[in-house]
Formats: sequence, C-alpha cells, structure tokens
Amino acid sequence: MKSASCGQPIPNSRSRKMKAGGVTFQPTDRDYFVKATQPVHDQFGGKYQDLMTRIADVK
Repeated sequence: MKSASCGQPIPNSRSRKMKAGGVTFQPTDRDYFVKATQPVHDQFGGKYQDLMTRIADVK
C-alpha cells in the first residue's frame, strides 16, 4: 500500500478503514509548525539547507 504524500488528502475508503482501526486525524496549522520548529532550522540549516528547501517546496 502506498502512503499519501505529505499534505495530500487520504482517499475516503482508506481513511474510513484507518479510523475503524483506531487512527485519529487532527487538523494542522502549517504556519504554526514552521514557526515552532524554526530553532531547529536555524541550528541545522547550514548542513541540511538543500534538503530542508526540497522538503519545504513539496506541495
């Protein structure tokens, strides 16, 4: 089974099956997460800047 891409919705049939198995889904605030993790980006940004940019560019 392929997992959903980051930020992509999970098809209803899969989410129903996952919910039936006890999985819960929570809405997220991307801007809050980015702000909260900024110190990590600042600390490791130099070494992993290319990777972090590729991740940030994922739609």
